[in-house]
Amino acid sequence: IRSLAEEVFGSLKAFKSRFEEFSSFWLQEPLDHFAVFLNTMRSSNMSAEEELSNFEEQIRVLKENEGKIKQLSNRETHVWVSVDAKPMKQALFTVLSKWTFTYTNHLVQKLLVETDEMQGFLTRASAKLRAFAEEVEESSLKEIMTLISD
Repeated sequence: IRSLAEEVFGSLKAFKSRFEEFSSFWLQEPLDHFAVFLNTMRSSNMSAEEELSNFEEQIRVLKENEGKIKQLSNRETHVWVSVDAKPMKQALFTVLSKWTFTYTNHLVQKLLVETDEMQGFLTRASAKLRAFAEEVEESSLKEIMTLISD
């Protein structure tokens, strides 16, 4: 009986270790990890394309981990011990969704700011172009060119 019990406990530890692979997600705060990620990108003076590529890579890794979690079994029975892993899987999905949200929300907020800036530019440029069309003055042309160059 003792050897059977040791065998069962060994297999239960192996089952537990499959979930511990994802422990970094519940042991770290997503915002802390994200701050380090963002500071690293800012300090390396990346282009916008490189930054976006890094974001895509981080999100891809998170989605891959979600796929790995989905593949874990919901229930395992080891001789007389039955383990329901559904609550753990659900908790991991919740944690991973917070991580994914942290990255995607930053991109959405950045896009909104840049869209607002573009809208402001278009509004100012449109007004200047209307004024230019109504009366062609050299000063209006200079103002338009200054606006476009900014």
